[in-house]
Amino acid sequence: MKRTQIYLDEDLIKILKIESKIKGVRMSELIREALRREYLKGEKKIYIVDEIAGLWRNRKLNVDKYIRSLRRGKRLRRLYGGSSRKGSLCRDS
Repeated sequence: MKRTQIYLDEDLIKILKIESKIKGVRMSELIREALRREYLKGEKKIYIVDEIAGLWRNRKLNVDKYIRSLRRGKRLRRLYGGSSRKGSLCRDS
């Protein structure tokens, strides 16, 4: 790694300081991450996968309940025209 020096506007410094505290990393690492995202396009997919890996790790979400809640109610009536005919894909909640 080589050392370099750059000049940043005050608004960028403020944003970097806030993000640094939130993420618990140095401002220099935030700058390197941003540069990698922007300029290393060929490696972008790998970088994105690394960034989102474990994103939902600490969430208390019951996936089955969540999906059922999306499929329940008026959504099916909207999709299939509100028909309640026998054999229709629409069901009442």
